[in-house]
Amino acid sequence: MDVNSREELPVQLAPVYYQYAVDKIVCSRGPNDTQSKAIKCVGLYSVIVRMAAEDRELTHAKIAERIGTTYPGLLKPLEYLKRLQLVAAVRQKVPGTQINVQHILVPRPLIENVRRDLKRAANLPPDEDLTEFGLVVPRPWHDTVNHVLDYRDEGDTTGRALKALGLIPFMARLAADGLPVTRPVLSRKLGIAENTLAPLISLLEARNLVEIEERRIPGHIGTEYAIHIPSAIVERVRRAVRRLEKEGSIRNWPNSVRNRTLAREVHQKLAEDYGRRFAP
Repeated sequence: MDVNSREELPVQLAPVYYQYAVDKIVCSRGPNDTQSKAIKCVGLYSVIVRMAAEDRELTHAKIAERIGTTYPGLLKPLEYLKRLQLVAAVRQKVPGTQINVQHILVPRPLIENVRRDLKRAANLPPDEDLTEFGLVVPRPWHDTVNHVLDYRDEGDTTGRALKALGLIPFMARLAADGLPVTRPVLSRKLGIAENTLAPLISLLEARNLVEIEERRIPGHIGTEYAIHIPSAIVERVRRAVRRLEKEGSIRNWPNSVRNRTLAREVHQKLAEDYGRRFAP
């Protein structure tokens, strides 16, 4: 169910489709598309869906304004999402003028799902926690996109903010598979240098979206820095990814089975290496 498809997806499957979109963005890179660009596009996709849920005008200019970049800075990652048919563009006239502008479209179920989540969080009494699967969703996680974009520090560039947002699904997937979420493991998972990931993780930590804990490496005298994200988020991703294993093939989402197979192989290799590294 790409954005141009006639198939209508049930809203409850929107989290599953989002995980498919993450796979598609990362696994569909061309020779000139870096892994960092793919992570940035995952973050941009989250921003666009969030803006649509708020009924914001989705033109190139409005998206660029929201994330704090220029039109040229937005063009390449947005064209990448269009090429993958995760978003589409339609030309519409500005009312009262002869000017045509491109409006970006995203699948309606994704919008409705985010809108529903935001409504649930907004209607909570101040002293009541938002829960999912019986687990508490901390308040910074009620609206991660706006939380990151609206509370950036002076040194947090647009690219860094988008990449930090794009990093979240991969941290959750590692945790969902019982793997350690650390900079070295993330680096191997994504093929991105640890020094490149460090400021992204620091941004999320500064926004209270993750917690960093120094702990002893099992069976080793050294220590590592574990990255913790809320259990409710991990469980949401675990359920969505498991369901994607089935829904992707049933709904004929292009390359879904291949992308899931590649992801499982990477995680299996990480698990094997982790076991060998810390074997007594």
